[in-house]
Amino acid sequence: MAHDGKNTDKSAQVPFSKLISLATPKEKCQLFVGWLFAALTGATLPLFFFFIGPVFDSFGPNTKPEEIRDKVRILAIIMGGIAVVTITASVI
Repeated sequence: MAHDGKNTDKSAQVPFSKLISLATPKEKCQLFVGWLFAALTGATLPLFFFFIGPVFDSFGPNTKPEEIRDKVRILAIIMGGIAVVTITASVI
């Protein structure tokens, strides 16, 4: 085995598909749940931009302050919900 920082021993390398095939049903369930909640956590930033875009579009010279306040209030509630989901998904 070379000591240049790279593992050149082919017997120590196992393909990822082999690891999955040898997993118990409990381990497969844990992997699936982990992948699912990682995807939920990763989806929060695009979701944030999706919801905040219309609020920025509402700022204009002809928009009443009450309309802007209502949109920002609704956005704050949505962002709070997304934050709770993100924290929960990250912990799981």
